[in-house]
Amino acid sequence: MNGRALVWAWMLAMLPLCAMAARQEVLLNDGWAGVMTPENGEVRRLDAISLPHNWDDYHGYRQHFHGSLHGSAVYMRTFEVSKAAGERCFLVFKGAGSYLSVEVNDRPVVTHLAAGRCVQAVEVTKVVKRGTNELKVVCEHPSDIRDMPWVCGGCDICGCESPEPFGLFRDVLLVTTGAARLVPYGLHVWPDAACEKAFVEAEVDVGVLPPGDLRLRISRPALGIDETVSCADAKDGLIHREYPIRGVRRWSVEEPNLYDFKAALTDASGAVLD
Repeated sequence: MNGRALVWAWMLAMLPLCAMAARQEVLLNDGWAGVMTPENGEVRRLDAISLPHNWDDYHGYRQHFHGSLHGSAVYMRTFEVSKAAGERCFLVFKGAGSYLSVEVNDRPVVTHLAAGRCVQAVEVTKVVKRGTNELKVVCEHPSDIRDMPWVCGGCDICGCESPEPFGLFRDVLLVTTGAARLVPYGLHVWPDAACEKAFVEAEVDVGVLPPGDLRLRISRPALGIDETVSCADAKDGLIHREYPIRGVRRWSVEEPNLYDFKAALTDASGAVLD
């Protein structure tokens, strides 16, 4: 085998290992610059912005019938990527008001997404490159929003002030996962009324991997729960499980008990993907 063949053999052998990287999260809260263009008023420019950030530093304090700030804001920064073959990259916006548009390296990823106050995870795997990447985020907060519930109360018929945040008002993260992942906020656990059963719902994104090659481990040893199930059992990406539980201490003001559940996505050998 010649040298080039040896290199290709090594790369092919490493591909499955690269696809098995566990989740990595990098906070992108510093190093932003921004420009805000209001519907009425002067353009504002800031060369150094740290998140969380809100262009509306509460204009409603003026006690106007409608004092909220409306307009469009552009945020810009660079970020570094060191993803390996088989890994996926996501930009997670924990709060972007009210409509969100994202460009990476001058390539549009999402446009005029009704983000409101919800977490938005935008996949950027196909547009990022190893090394330095350019990120542009547009937050639009126009008056008279009618296609989502996060509206300015001053614009609405109720005539109440109720301003919404304008801009990137919560964290932004770069999240790198393996080829398969647990969907953000995709693990839900709740009991029955008698606290004798626990119901678990997990949402899995298998990517390009065969679901039969993936396993989901759900555990809460204090409640006697530790099970590994095949992702082949998922329906529309959802896995539902039910477990008997005993001796649960209910939450109360005097004794605010909470129980953490853990979930890990693995391959058939047990290597953690997410």
